[in-house]
Amino acid sequence: MKNATLLVAILVISVRWLLAAPPVGPQIALLNSDINTKNYFALHYAYCDPDSDNANALGGWEFRRYFLGWRFVLEHELNLIQGTGYNVIHDSDVTASGLAPYRVLILANNASLSEDQTKVIREWVIRGGRLLATFGSGYKGVLTDPRQADLLKLQEGGTGGLHQLWHDPLSMVVTTQALAQSLRHVTNPSNANNPDYGGAVEVMITRPAGPTDPSAVPTVPSLSGARFLLKYGSNGNVLIQRPENNPGVYGFLIFKNNLDQFGLNIYEPGNAVNPNNDINWKRPIPAILANRAGKGLVVYYAFAPELLVSLEFDLAGHCSGEAADANCTNLKYMCTTDANYAYLNPSALSPGDSPNAGPAPTPANNLFFNRSTELRPLMKQTVLYLLNSP
Repeated sequence: MKNATLLVAILVISVRWLLAAPPVGPQIALLNSDINTKNYFALHYAYCDPDSDNANALGGWEFRRYFLGWRFVLEHELNLIQGTGYNVIHDSDVTASGLAPYRVLILANNASLSEDQTKVIREWVIRGGRLLATFGSGYKGVLTDPRQADLLKLQEGGTGGLHQLWHDPLSMVVTTQALAQSLRHVTNPSNANNPDYGGAVEVMITRPAGPTDPSAVPTVPSLSGARFLLKYGSNGNVLIQRPENNPGVYGFLIFKNNLDQFGLNIYEPGNAVNPNNDINWKRPIPAILANRAGKGLVVYYAFAPELLVSLEFDLAGHCSGEAADANCTNLKYMCTTDANYAYLNPSALSPGDSPNAGPAPTPANNLFFNRSTELRPLMKQTVLYLLNSP
């Protein structure tokens, strides 16, 4: 009788352990926000419209450039297979039960999240989840607000906004592009009316450890001793300032025209400064942040390296220059041909989770050739850091 009782007790304990054990399966979830984030981009970008601020943008489908950039890194840098090494999830999957099986969640510039999604992600992180978020992830909601230019409500501050997880209390994003445009009258009056006035930045690594482990992330040394990830050359978010010795900051954004102070010149021969980016902004702008949040761990990039990956390999397609007639009167928005590519790609609107199958990038057919070579190792190492950190 005692043996039978003991056997029953062992069986009960075993069943409870099995029920409590984490499910066996992919540890990484990549969000394909083909509803909320697609809507955000549709509000901000036209599709291949030569009269818009970004004639090469893909409208609502622009979001795929970020999502597919991360998918490329997971599959080609980490050699993971969808369904066994990682899963693609969608907006409807961002629930407590939907995130429960995963250790790492990647938000690829998912700028627009619902309040329910934000709450679920925050609670998942605090209970032990590992979050990797880039650029504008979580700064906008999905509810309407007529006071906002895009009519989308800002994510709340205090303890409600997702950005609180990386200790950024601001509820309004200020990009380096917006900063550049606001200062153009001061730094270079001749550029005051330049429509191409940018905000391009590069990343200076200040803490080579964890997500920026120098054994895995190659960097370029400068004369000052600082090390850089170069060739990003796009926009970033301007977060609250932190000192360069802040233990939670692993890198800072530096405006490209300020790189000469480090003895670096990454422009064409004879051009030490990009005239479209003449900004003497010397304050440190955090670029890579990593910190604990409850039992969880968060890494935030104030830039979007996945965009450069996607552009280099043309994963989401590009404006193909096709139109209904030679004068472009019927489909004006399809009259733009993206000059960064020397070939047409009529599948730019290809839906779904999979990337387009374009030709291999070369210097002759793709001006983004080799732009992500230093960024992909950083992305890979950050995923490994989140997976393997205690």
